[in-house]
Amino acid sequence: MFKNAVRWFSFACALAVMAAIFWFSSKSGEASGLQSQSFTERVMAAFLPYFNRLGEAERAELVGRYSPLLRVAAHFGLFSLLGLFCGAFSLTLKGKKAALSLYAFSFCLLYALSDEVHQIFVEGRAFELSDLGVDALGALAGICAALLSYYIYRGKKKRLT
Repeated sequence: MFKNAVRWFSFACALAVMAAIFWFSSKSGEASGLQSQSFTERVMAAFLPYFNRLGEAERAELVGRYSPLLRVAAHFGLFSLLGLFCGAFSLTLKGKKAALSLYAFSFCLLYALSDEVHQIFVEGRAFELSDLGVDALGALAGICAALLSYYIYRGKKKRLT
């Protein structure tokens, strides 16, 4: 019962993350840039108390400097979630856990590749090999988190029986 709940919850969450990735990638280059800029401004205002007291040029310079970093973090974070949910789903299946995790990683990598190809057809966007690398690392981190959770759960379950 618990395994089925994890399986279908993970499946639904993976689909939701994939939809979010597709939605973000469907935005034009200009819209995506404005969204990144707005998000960076909110993060700066939340973490740097003096940010709103800076002049417009100083704020723009800080946002311009840190916006690319937050974009990389967003790629990594979204694909970490996708890896976590695909990894959790795969671990509910029968088979060797290493092979199942490799299948989950392959799926995430194919989705990352399809995301980059999709961006070729969106105005102002392009296929970025660096994004593909960050996506792959994020997916790997998520799958490792799923594996770690699985082995911790399995270890605790064995101690209780």
